[in-house]
Amino acid sequence: MGIWEIDGIRQDRKGRKSEEEFDLLVCARKIKKIGVQIDVEITPLYCMNCNKQLEGFYKHDGSRYGQVGSVQCNHCDEEIRCVDHDNIVEELITYSGNQKLVLDYYKLYKLENEVWNKIKEKTGYDLFQRYSNEEWVPLHNVMDEICTLCNVRLDEIPPYTYNTSDKIKKFPYIANKWFALLHYLEIDI
Repeated sequence: MGIWEIDGIRQDRKGRKSEEEFDLLVCARKIKKIGVQIDVEITPLYCMNCNKQLEGFYKHDGSRYGQVGSVQCNHCDEEIRCVDHDNIVEELITYSGNQKLVLDYYKLYKLENEVWNKIKEKTGYDLFQRYSNEEWVPLHNVMDEICTLCNVRLDEIPPYTYNTSDKIKKFPYIANKWFALLHYLEIDI
């Protein structure tokens, strides 16, 4: 449980040490909440006290009753308190400088249902058809499948970053690869 900086030194339970080793999980839901559900474990953070994005990225390692933990801003030393909705991580709520910031990962990482609908229209790739058993799948696997369908190699797609937030300007590796694929597919939302 907690939140800690991914710094290349400390390993998590799965032996990962760098941001390139982290992924985002997606699941095609047909029961209750229809649509794509996500579970995020790597996040940028932003300090509302000094109005700066923190250096590096952070591993969201779960919560207890929604309480994730806190980190110190590496610019102004303000404590940034983090909470979530206790189970699947679709957003992270942070408090710093007496202000609240909600990181909505659907919007931040461009994983909204509209994006998946456009992918299906452009490429024929249907996450609901491929993963009909509501299983969790790493986003990197989905990107590989889309690239195979479109006859393109993911590592050949030039980097691209969407401006999805007025505060967050640097994104984890997996998000940048996703943005590049969306841009390559001319899916601009």
